[in-house]
Order: sequence, then structure tokens, then C-alpha cells
Amino acid sequence: LGIALYLQHKFDEAEVVLRQAVACYRKVVGTEHPSLIEALRVLSRVLVEKGQATEAESVAREALLQSKKLFGDRNPAAAVCLNALGCALRKGGKLAEAESAFREELSIWQESGLAPDNKSFAESLLNAVLREQGKPAQEKAP
Repeated sequence: LGIALYLQHKFDEAEVVLRQAVACYRKVVGTEHPSLIEALRVLSRVLVEKGQATEAESVAREALLQSKKLFGDRNPAAAVCLNALGCALRKGGKLAEAESAFREELSIWQESGLAPDNKSFAESLLNAVLREQGKPAQEKAP
């Protein structure tokens, strides 16, 4: 439900539902569970949309940490968490850190050969952050 509300741009409602889901997952399944990671990741996106960059960053970092514990550092699950972190950092004006997160995300997508749309999206976000820092855009990888 939280994801559906997020996709409908009902951010206040999505935040309430996602916070409830996070609390429930922590209580029932613990901290290392894919459902908790996904709820944290989407909550981070909601908080970015609401302009709450500091909390969004904290939530995204937790999602990334749990994802890496559960799936490993170079897993597509970590890549989507890095995307959420990069977006939170960018919203908070931490452009160099956002660049680093987007570079790591892009590297995972390139290594995996999976999800070409995600790779393209990561390239777009990386180039946006590079432009915001006055740096040249990165050439598209094959």
C-alpha cells in the first residue's frame, strides 16, 4: 500500500503507511529482511519528495546497510538502495556524496548486465549531479 500511495504522489499517506510497515517488519522479522529493506528504501524516496533530505539520507543508509548484509555489496538490491541514497544526498545538497553513490550504483548495473533501464536512469542521475557540480557529463557506457 505504501508503494502504491508513493506512486500516486500521496506522500503524506505513504509516509504513515511505510513507517507503520517498517515498525511492523522490525518487530516481526527483524532488521535483515527484504521487505524491511524495500519499505525503508521507499520511505526514503517519500521523504525526499517531502523535502526531508536529512531523514531520507538516514533511512536510505539503513536500507543500504541491511541490503549489503543480506545480499552482498555488489548486488542489484544494493544498487537500488544506492539510488535512493544518491537522491537523498542530492536533495540535501551533498553533491559529491551523491555522485559517489550514483557511480557505485552504475558500476553494479554495468557488472550485472541486468536492468538496462536502471543503468540508463543511473547514468542520467549521475550526469545531472555532475552538471550541478560544474563537471563534464560522463560518456554513456556500452
